Amino acid sequence: AMEVAGGMAAIGIPSFRLPQDVLRAETGIITSLGGRLLYGQALGRDYSLDDLFGRGYRAVFLALGCQQGTLLGVTGEDPSPGGYEPGIGFLLQVHDHVAGIREHALDDTVVVVGGGNVAMDCARSALRMGARQVHVIYRRTRGDMPADHTEIEAAEQEGIVFHFLT
Repeated sequence: AMEVAGGMAAIGIPSFRLPQDVLRAETGIITSLGGRLLYGQALGRDYSLDDLFGRGYRAVFLALGCQQGTLLGVTGEDPSPGGYEPGIGFLLQVHDHVAGIREHALDDTVVVVGGGNVAMDCARSALRMGARQVHVIYRRTRGDMPADHTEIEAAEQEGIVFHFLT
């Protein structure tokens, strides 16, 4: 549906973790093998599965992506205050900022709740966007964090403060 190959890998993973030239090389393999990439088209809006089968395709692989974050799910959670946003939404803003589409700078303290790769991407991106301090709050131990261990170590080396069992 986007104008670039790679889906959320292209716009949701910061380039310091997945360089765009690497992503272009990998998506380029598809076209080098004879595949076609059609941009700016969405299933249900521009075509249907029946349309694809009608065009002669015998199999269809749906890679729908994940362009919407999730809330914490805690009692009384209110996502309406300014500055409160799901990680995926923040990473999309980071992409737009880096691409020069929309300015989004930070200059104070940022708190990231979670321990996965999206949380590490948010924390590390917040530093790069000017946050003075970044804190990661995780409910379990460091060893229980689902993020890649190299990402956790990189975040620590960059000065991100971790709070475990919180």
